[in-house]
Amino acid sequence: MQRTLLKTYFRFGILVTALGLVAAAALPCRASELPAPYVSRALGAVLIPVDDAVRNAFGLAADEKGVLVLAVAPEGVAFAAGIEPGDVIGTAHGWAVTDPILLDEIVYYWIQQGKFDFGFDG
Repeated sequence: MQRTLLKTYFRFGILVTALGLVAAAALPCRASELPAPYVSRALGAVLIPVDDAVRNAFGLAADEKGVLVLAVAPEGVAFAAGIEPGDVIGTAHGWAVTDPILLDEIVYYWIQQGKFDFGFDG
């Protein structure tokens, strides 16, 4: 039994390694086109500005503007606001957002004012 399990893990490991190598070979080309992700401490999310490369890579509409949410920290502001990975934030508290740093500054400012009910739109 243990020997069969070990063989299964070994085969699975080879498959995962082979798939990983194929993905790794394609990734540098795709990754070099994308803007660097930004970790928003105020929002508790990982963001990337939406540009043509991001639209193409993630299948977004040609007119999509804002920042794409890549990840959300549990119990953060983004999580509490119902923001999920894959969402595009176009405005925050009435301000048009095209840069993750600007979004972070808007959220941080309003947190400092004691307001946590943000109006996000995308």
